Amino acid sequence: MDPDKNLVYGPIGDNLVFMPRPVADRLIAVRGAINTSRTWGEFKQAMPADSYQHVVELMREAAEEDTAEDEELPDHWEPDGETAFDAEQIPGFADGDWPEWPAQAALEWVPKDIQRRFGVEAASFHSGDSLELAIEQEAAIVAAFVEHGYTCSRDDALLLRAYDRSSPS
Repeated sequence: MDPDKNLVYGPIGDNLVFMPRPVADRLIAVRGAINTSRTWGEFKQAMPADSYQHVVELMREAAEEDTAEDEELPDHWEPDGETAFDAEQIPGFADGDWPEWPAQAALEWVPKDIQRRFGVEAASFHSGDSLELAIEQEAAIVAAFVEHGYTCSRDDALLLRAYDRSSPS
């Protein structure tokens, strides 16, 4: 089975949030790295490689904006491994735009008919729109995902860890 068709879900606030299991696993690893790293070297070691590379690209773009026109960053620029890690240095972290927000990403991958039947596109002042799915419609929403070839496993604890709403483990 396509790993992106294997969904985990659970409540976040008054809504259900669904996400592919690989996304949840990656977010747990990313949040674990954020919560436990003391240096950029530790952060790099704890991060999934593609997620770390994305952070480096975000930081490089921000550094290039702050670099004088006559200066250039080296081709392979990244934070020094011995430097104290501070997640606030990652562009988008302080605003909640990084790591990604699964309820916002759901607008891209949840089948449109499920969004129309069960969802509400909710606006956020800071981070854009997100998909809200009512807890009261859990059985019908799960059945609709199954009709689209997904498997759905409710795992409240895993979802909370992916959202960093519980202690890291």
